[in-house]
Amino acid sequence: ALQVSQSGDLASWMIEGGFTPGMGGAMDLVVDPSKTRVIATMTQLWHGQPKLVRNCTYPITGRAVVSRVITEMAVFDFPGHGAMPVLVDIVNT
Repeated sequence: ALQVSQSGDLASWMIEGGFTPGMGGAMDLVVDPSKTRVIATMTQLWHGQPKLVRNCTYPITGRAVVSRVITEMAVFDFPGHGAMPVLVDIVNT
């Protein structure tokens, strides 16, 4: 994922004016929102920008389609219907 918003929107296929990995697997992710899990590596941020954001700034692949985000630091569930993400697990450092 390039970005995931707090409402579970997914931007996963292009960056305007720049890198475009293509639609390919991005569309597969939005077919069944109840089962969409996004694994986002926070150490690979695009130009230092976070991937978990209030609102996506890149083109949206799907709205409210993410049910869980797994990073190397934490796991978040996205209950939907405008609810904020819920912290499920966090790494002990």
